[in-house]
Amino acid sequence: MYIDTDYLLDFGFDISDEISIDKLERSIKTAEQYIIKPRLGYELYADILDDPTEYETALNGGILTKDDKEYHVAGLKEAEAHLAYGVLLGENINATTFGTVKKTDDYSSQAGIADIRRVSMVNTEIGMAYLKEITDFYGIHNEDKHLPNIWEELI
Repeated sequence: MYIDTDYLLDFGFDISDEISIDKLERSIKTAEQYIIKPRLGYELYADILDDPTEYETALNGGILTKDDKEYHVAGLKEAEAHLAYGVLLGENINATTFGTVKKTDDYSSQAGIADIRRVSMVNTEIGMAYLKEITDFYGIHNEDKHLPNIWEELI
C-alpha cells in the first residue's frame, strides 16, 4: 500500500479513535486495489511499490517535468488518503462511538445519510482528481478501459 493507517490518521480527517485499525486498513486497501491500481495499470502500480524512491514526487507530490513541461501534482499518497476516507465513510455509517455526527457549534448533532454521502463523495472526487494528475503525467488514458464504477458500486 502507498499509505498506512498512521498516514491516514495524521492526514487531518476527523476519524474517531474508536474506529478499528482493521477498518482503516480495509478502507486503504479497497481504495488502492479497487480505484488506484486499475487506473494506474498493473505495471506502473507495481513499479511504484518496487522502487518508491524513483517515484518520490509522484507519491508525495511536487513538480514533475516531462518534455520541458512542468506538472504540479498533489501525489498518490494524498489521493489515496482522500479515497480511503471516502471509502471509510461510504462503508461505515457508524464512524464514531455515537454514530456519525456533524459539528455545528459546541454541541454535535446526528449527521444524516445525505451528509455522510456528500462528504464521502467530495473526498472521493478530490482523490480522483489527484489520481488523474498522475495518470495524465504518465500518459495513461483510461477512457477505453473497463474500470469499476465507484459512484454506483463503492459509494
